[in-house]
Amino acid sequence: MNQSGFYRQLALALYCLLMRDKSITIVFLNAILQKTNRGTIKNIQFQNIEIVPEHKLDKEARLDILAETDTGETINIEIQFTNKYDMVKRSIYYWAEVYSFPFEKRMNYKTLQPVIAINIMNFNMFKETKRFHTAYHLYEQEEKFKLTDTMEFHFIEMPKLIRD
Repeated sequence: MNQSGFYRQLALALYCLLMRDKSITIVFLNAILQKTNRGTIKNIQFQNIEIVPEHKLDKEARLDILAETDTGETINIEIQFTNKYDMVKRSIYYWAEVYSFPFEKRMNYKTLQPVIAINIMNFNMFKETKRFHTAYHLYEQEEKFKLTDTMEFHFIEMPKLIRD
């Protein structure tokens, strides 16, 4: 089996494991959130599940999970098996959708809760780092202080995790 096939099989195994056992999924996701001192996930809901082959012999899957922490933060988790070369924009788009979903006319903006996006990918995306887990926030350009805690993105590159 070539390296690409190995990572595909590993990602499919992770997908099956996450689908089968919510408690393992919660432990895995809470380990990711520890990096940025977020709340603890108590429950998850599996949302969109797509299995669409890219090639005739390939198996592809995408799994979306929604979770909420004990501090009221919403977590949008996407597991992506193939690189469609638009992962950052896609993540921002889905983050915005989840962030704005509960908002209705005449609601107070203070009621909006933080949304965290976790992207688990079966491909490498960031050539700038060898780390498998990167986290992103909005910061002031020169002094580097955080603008808000309502937006956070995590990218988990599975091939780098296996390599380490």
